[in-house]
Amino acid sequence: MNKSIIAAGLIAFTVIVGGCTSTGASPTITDETKVSTIKPGKSTTKDIEAAFGRPSNVEYMEKGEQVWSYQHVAMGPLAYVPFLNMTGNSGKESSLVIRFNNKGVVKEFRRGENRL
Repeated sequence: MNKSIIAAGLIAFTVIVGGCTSTGASPTITDETKVSTIKPGKSTTKDIEAAFGRPSNVEYMEKGEQVWSYQHVAMGPLAYVPFLNMTGNSGKESSLVIRFNNKGVVKEFRRGENRL
């Protein structure tokens, strides 16, 4: 019986530790130091791509403007445990949206976070 308890404990430990995942854009969009380098009126599409990589989504607006969106989702081990995943602490979705003018210069940007 002790062997089955130990085996169950090892399986549970493996599931919890191995249950951490992340998807989407690079987690650099959550790095305050990198985000603080974005300067409206100065930073360009090349600067942004060098800092954060390729965007998750690009929208082409009228007059040649572009909106780049980055999204990163990090799920913790609670995301895979029934009922505990409903506590609002099982993951975090981060987003960064940058609007460029028709010359490829940052016009404005915004960040957001959502607990899952």
